[in-house]
Amino acid sequence: MAKKRGRKSTAEMATPRPTASVQSFAPVPNALKPEAQALWRSIIGNRPPGFYHPGDLPLLREYVHTVATLLPRINEIMAEGNIDLEILKARDGLVRQAASLACRLRICVSSRTRPDAAVMRDSVDRSPPPWIFGTREEEEWYRERGMKMPS
Repeated sequence: MAKKRGRKSTAEMATPRPTASVQSFAPVPNALKPEAQALWRSIIGNRPPGFYHPGDLPLLREYVHTVATLLPRINEIMAEGNIDLEILKARDGLVRQAASLACRLRICVSSRTRPDAAVMRDSVDRSPPPWIFGTREEEEWYRERGMKMPS
């Protein structure tokens, strides 16, 4: 079918068009406990279809298992008063693993920031070098960059 020339009508613009790459949501693994399955659904449900690639799903499964099953169990053991060095090391390792996986899977907020907002913007060019303060070179530095010299 040939593409229509000219402006689209209101009816054409209101009609939803299917996207070319519609992918289904990742299914919940049956091996996970109900709490972990609920966490899986909440993570997958908050992302668009196709956000996680098939290679990401084992990492996501490990993250969900760690956060929803292993960490709560260790916290229960610690709440019972069984706190020793091995338990603390195990908990520390699990927390580190969960944090690492969350960043890699782009679950934590800091990993979803816009790339241009997550870097220092022209920090080198925002202020003149300290050795030219109060000199004629400072005025030239601001003038070259089209900036107004602070008073």
